[in-house]
Amino acid sequence: MRRILSVMKVIKNKTINATSTIYSDVINLKYFSSPQRIIGFSYKAVSESGTPNITITLEQSSQSESGFVDSGNPGITVTNETDNINNFTILPLNYARFKVVGNTGNPADTVLNLTVSFWE
Repeated sequence: MRRILSVMKVIKNKTINATSTIYSDVINLKYFSSPQRIIGFSYKAVSESGTPNITITLEQSSQSESGFVDSGNPGITVTNETDNINNFTILPLNYARFKVVGNTGNPADTVLNLTVSFWE
């Protein structure tokens, strides 16, 4: 049976202005050592002026502030304003962050909230 190890909000009311890129807070993965680590996350994007159009990817690094690269998980494209749940498999690196890119047609007032859950 899987159990939740930790829950944290890593993006709180951040605006993705049109085609801009934002990053979440850095997540320290050192204490989640199970070989089958899964990072589950819930997210919701909203806009007053249209429908959000963003892509969420997971980046990882062995350093806390630099060297982040794509984790190899497919990006998640969000084109709705409902609550969503998804997950990524974590590579054996110590740090992670979410990269969020506004796609063509994304409204300038798109706001995102993203909460992470760690399972083993």
